[in-house]
Amino acid sequence: MSNNHSHKKYPIIFEFLPLILFFILNKFFGIFFATGALIFTSIINFIGSYIYTKTLHPIAIITLILALIFGTLTLIFHEDSFIKIKITLMNLIFASGLLSGYIFKRNFLRLIFRDQLQLTKVGWSVLNVIWIIFFIFLAILNEIIWRNVSTNAWVNFKVFGILGLSMLFIIVQMPLLNKYSIKKLDKEKKDYSEESHKEDK
Repeated sequence: MSNNHSHKKYPIIFEFLPLILFFILNKFFGIFFATGALIFTSIINFIGSYIYTKTLHPIAIITLILALIFGTLTLIFHEDSFIKIKITLMNLIFASGLLSGYIFKRNFLRLIFRDQLQLTKVGWSVLNVIWIIFFIFLAILNEIIWRNVSTNAWVNFKVFGILGLSMLFIIVQMPLLNKYSIKKLDKEKKDYSEESHKEDK
């Protein structure tokens, strides 16, 4: 008997819950209280995700570890630059991971999203490159933002700016995903075959 429980997708609202609480608590209680809450909610969210899906997602693991390390450093030294630089390092780690996969002929994006996307080999390679560029862009942008604006402005960027840019980035990729979709290519081949067969008659 198949275990459908293992294929459940964690509700997206819970994925954003730590970020939402971070924004609200920073607004009313400051960055250090919000950081403590971020650590706590990140742990709870990670455990909840595992219980619900029965899987340990590599991105979730990296995100939790960085939240624990830089969140704790922020609280111990009472220095908010640690939590701010976490975004930079996280994106650089993701970019480095994809780049190492590209160098060693192992596409990690395909391993992560193969159940959601069916792309050609070329499609996965192109997608890998543009995600590397995007992660590096976010890392550089975060460095520029947090070093030049107030903490509250940076929190707004972290919550709304990065989320908005990520959604826009995904939307922009749609034509690319469609172009290299295996289903689309199979349909085009089928249509071409049927047309050729009709012409032969």
